[in-house]
Amino acid sequence: MEQLTKVEQLGRLIGEWTHRQLDLDPAYYSGRGVKTNDLDSERLILVFQGVRKEYGLPAALAYIEMVRNIPLLTATDFTAALRNLGGFDFKCDFHSGLQGDTTKGIYVPKDENGKYGRSSTMTGFVAIVATKGRDLVREKQVSDRMKAGFLGWVYKFLYENEEFEGQEQYLTSLKETLHILDPVWW
Repeated sequence: MEQLTKVEQLGRLIGEWTHRQLDLDPAYYSGRGVKTNDLDSERLILVFQGVRKEYGLPAALAYIEMVRNIPLLTATDFTAALRNLGGFDFKCDFHSGLQGDTTKGIYVPKDENGKYGRSSTMTGFVAIVATKGRDLVREKQVSDRMKAGFLGWVYKFLYENEEFEGQEQYLTSLKETLHILDPVWW
């Protein structure tokens, strides 16, 4: 029987949880920007539910913080951050560059030796050219709406969940984030 790495196992689970609507390979989405056909609040919720079921509530809370801390929620940045988080058993310092090898939705894969080679350089160049002309203001608005939809669902879920009793401070912090992302949510 083949032994899967943590990231490979997570990739299989993500496929199951999202009904094959999300690929854990950031390079697949590289340079596409914020696209709701790549990632949306429904998929974010499905992943949350899967992480909670498979890894437990502490891992699900780490996942929530990961989503909250991605400035522009592109599928590239999301999948790179999720790979990193899963690779560290859902324990990470979210203020120390969780996103890994992405920058604003561009992912340049390394070769099997962990280095950037000719093909990865070409992939990166093509992704950079593809980002020309993107409307970053609109993408930020879509990203914020996507986060607000997810965090609103999570807020309600945690508020009603008995195993989360006594965590009013965290719920207040979620509420504040929601108000910033979407003031009319309330």
